[in-house]
Amino acid sequence: MGAGIVTLREGFEAALVVVIVLAFLNRTGKKVDVRPVWIGAGAAVALTVVTALGLVVVGAVALSRHQHGAAAALADHTDGATDAQDTTTRTSGSAAPGPLRRP
Repeated sequence: MGAGIVTLREGFEAALVVVIVLAFLNRTGKKVDVRPVWIGAGAAVALTVVTALGLVVVGAVALSRHQHGAAAALADHTDGATDAQDTTTRTSGSAAPGPLRRP
């Protein structure tokens, strides 16, 4: 949550800078130069959205691979335990002993 608040604050600061530049251009009578400022601000917003979506996709793929790897490791571990138990049963000729009883 802290990173989101910092990002929001930085966005407001960037918007404030754009507004200050636009106000300066308006007061000095250079209204022709306003359009490039808006184009730059729009490009910055578009690039930010594309980057955020890219990070979400990369994060989802990485999480999926991590979960798949963990599931495979768990399955390998479980299969190994089952194989060892099957080997014990085949070699001894009997199943594992029941619960321990006190003499």
